Amino acid sequence: MEVKVGNVSEDVVSERKSIRGRIIKLALPSVGENLLQTIFSLVDMMFIGRLGTAALAGAGLANQVNFILLSLMAALSIGTAVIIAQNIGAGNEKAAKNAAFQSLYISLFLSAILFVMAFFFSRRFFYLFNAEPDVIKYAGDYLFWVTVPSFVFVPTFILGSVFRGSGDTRTPFYVMLITNSINIFLDYAMIFGKFGFPRLEVAGAAIATSLSRGIAVVIYTYLLFSGKRDFSLPLKFPRLHFGIVRKIIDIGLPTSLERLSHSVGNLFFATVVLSLGTAALAAHRITINIDSISMNIGLGFMTATTTLAGISMGKGDIQGVKKTTYEAIKIALVAMGIIGVIMVLFPDPFIRLFTDDPVVVARARAAVRIMGCVQPLLGIANILQGALRGGGNTKTPLISTTLGMWLFRVPLSYIFVNFIDLGLGSAWIAMALDISFRAGFLFFNFRRKSNFKRYVLSD
Repeated sequence: MEVKVGNVSEDVVSERKSIRGRIIKLALPSVGENLLQTIFSLVDMMFIGRLGTAALAGAGLANQVNFILLSLMAALSIGTAVIIAQNIGAGNEKAAKNAAFQSLYISLFLSAILFVMAFFFSRRFFYLFNAEPDVIKYAGDYLFWVTVPSFVFVPTFILGSVFRGSGDTRTPFYVMLITNSINIFLDYAMIFGKFGFPRLEVAGAAIATSLSRGIAVVIYTYLLFSGKRDFSLPLKFPRLHFGIVRKIIDIGLPTSLERLSHSVGNLFFATVVLSLGTAALAAHRITINIDSISMNIGLGFMTATTTLAGISMGKGDIQGVKKTTYEAIKIALVAMGIIGVIMVLFPDPFIRLFTDDPVVVARARAAVRIMGCVQPLLGIANILQGALRGGGNTKTPLISTTLGMWLFRVPLSYIFVNFIDLGLGSAWIAMALDISFRAGFLFFNFRRKSNFKRYVLSD
């Protein structure tokens, strides 16, 4: 006899609880990992902020360019995670491991290209911007020391995605915990010249980041090849397989273009903000750091959704993809909604972690409150992006991000700031409209079964 709870059968209730349990089991370490990274970024900006507004603005400008480079990593990391997840779901672990090897090969190739480009152009790039000379110098120093060590910059992201795609989100969390602890110590020591280290200021922050990434690569490599994890790789390296490489690129390239579109758009967005002055740019960067606390909760659940959707898709279970997604949305709405309320009601304590400058605090306050209002919609967008990617569809997130960025965020912020003269808060209203559009666009497209694709490999 089937028991019903309200209008829902006991079996359905049990299934939903099981799905939520799997989501939370995968999501919490990812949330923890993202929060650790956010904490480090916050501490990093707090330390740099003590060097002055120009240093803070320069590091923030460098990070805008850094986000563009990270978009290239997204192609490889997302493609890797999705193929591994789908093939594990299909019971084809051998193919999943082969895909991991192919991604590592590509990461070495990308590292070599990035090294050459970063060495020659990273310091010169910022002369293209209409910024103060000291801001340009700080930005160049930061970008140089973050990107020239490319052979730790690139593999860090790829190795983490191998574990996440296999359903292991705990290992990246533990690695992040260890390396971020080291990073914070080195950050303080090398920025301010403590514990016998030279005072390197903004460059010291970047060098500390690169050193910690090197440690992460060593730990990831040991765990991946030592057999100490459920998903591990043999020491026998397979040949380069261009067929698998093409599939990784097929999945990942739209994500890379999506991140590139988003990052380039944000660079234009930052340029609009920069026209308001250095204080506005500093307030802008502070707001982004505060927003990342809530956003990374959504990203953690997005990672879990991508993996679980990929496993379900590997089995050919589209309904499983949708059930997982809807449950993830419910959880993320509650978590991000609570943080959104806190951002709206109490913005100042967070802002003053970075600066006591009353002008910067006043400008950041409105922006933080605006972003607090759209946190639930940001959660919906994040989860739906993860679900579509896990289901083999990375093109729809690309379309939504591109339309939102270039139809809403960039043009509206330019109009609000330059023609209506509404200040920094109006630029963030344009961002909120972008997020709202993307949430609606993704939800409409997610409901269509034709928006999913399997990438199951042969042995």
